Amino acid sequence: MYIEPREAVATVGGGDAFLAGYIAARYGDESPAECLRFGVACGAESVQRLGAGLIDPQKVERLVGEVDVRRLVAPAEVG
Repeated sequence: MYIEPREAVATVGGGDAFLAGYIAARYGDESPAECLRFGVACGAESVQRLGAGLIDPQKVERLVGEVDVRRLVAPAEVG
């Protein structure tokens, strides 16, 4: 997954927003890649504001188009 780096305002709740977005997309019968895309967009939007887990749905929708989900060709090395 890749999204253009942004400056975080507050990171508290970013992971929770990612997970909530991922699960919401799964309940919407989206593909795993779309679930990741939506989760990343929710997490990225969440850290742009003060307040744990707060998101603007319109901004999330704009961010979804910026998230690039790719399958890894080689497994990640564990070192």
